[in-house]
Amino acid sequence: MKHMILCATSLVLLAGCQLFSTTPTIKQQNAFEVLEMYQKAHPQKPATLPNEGKKCGGIQKTPCTLPLFCVGTKGSSTGEGTCQNLIVDTSLDCRKELFKRELPYQAPVCATIKNQKYTFLNACEAARRGATNFTEGFCKPDASVPNNCKAKALGIGVCTSTEEAWEFDGEKCVQQFITGCHHEIPFKTQADCETTCK
Repeated sequence: MKHMILCATSLVLLAGCQLFSTTPTIKQQNAFEVLEMYQKAHPQKPATLPNEGKKCGGIQKTPCTLPLFCVGTKGSSTGEGTCQNLIVDTSLDCRKELFKRELPYQAPVCATIKNQKYTFLNACEAARRGATNFTEGFCKPDASVPNNCKAKALGIGVCTSTEEAWEFDGEKCVQQFITGCHHEIPFKTQADCETTCK
């Protein structure tokens, strides 16, 4: 039977996409078991790909050519970024490793790269790209972020909508511009941040 994945951006990195499968699920185990295997691997940064490092996003919403992804430039108020190759370990074959461990290949996790949250097909694919802070399932805004002095401003997904946000770095309130389909914003104004955190 065929797997059908509907996604406009990538077969591995999901951005608010829907996931369908008509095959029986492989024996269910904890998909995070594969992370132990990943941590023993030696990351190998791949060679530079065509168009890597080019500007993307911004007012014109310039896309990247696959398999590159537009990673927003921190502090950009227009959602501008650069096309980057997120794979940090080319030696890791997730489909093969998950099959050996009888783990499902389609087991979405939400994980963070820099100041952005992405949904990946599984924990292995997320780890292969150097992502951190794994949670099971698709990414969604964290309800504990608003008015939280310990929270960081994060974008969710690969959309180009940019929002202003303020976060507390432990000493002062810092302005951020975050880009994504959704946004996690600790504080919407500097005044709110300073009133709550100082």
